[in-house]
Amino acid sequence: MSDASAVSFRSVNHPDRYVRHFDYLLRLDPISTATGRADATFRMVA
Repeated sequence: MSDASAVSFRSVNHPDRYVRHFDYLLRLDPISTATGRADATFRMVA
């Protein structure tokens, strides 16, 4: 969401929500702010 070289994970059951990190936990939330977009952006590593 906030980086074209990274990935975001959208819910299949709730397509308006994304997996994001918040207080060291993963949450499924709607994203509407720049902070939310950054929290919902992950880098895939091998």
